[in-house]
Amino acid sequence: MPIAAQRAGESLKEETMPLTLPVNPNLEHLKFQAKVLLRSARAGDQVALERFRSVNASEPKLSSVQFIIAAEYGFLNWARLKTYVAALQLQPLRSTLRRM
Repeated sequence: MPIAAQRAGESLKEETMPLTLPVNPNLEHLKFQAKVLLRSARAGDQVALERFRSVNASEPKLSSVQFIIAAEYGFLNWARLKTYVAALQLQPLRSTLRRM
């Protein structure tokens, strides 16, 4: 379950509602979102750079992007987001196995 995102030394400047993950979230799509954000920030896109500033990230790098994506979905960090998505993807498999 997502929890409020805040990392030691970092805080979101605006109190906003977290984004909602789709019913069947896909880790590959989340990775794609992270890569797009990183490219945009490195290209000087002001919206992307503001997302970095919102978590006090000094420079656009992958770990910062992953934290931003996780935080925007309401997770403390990328690892927790990945764990949550992986657990959701295993649920149908577990249900199938129980029926056997």
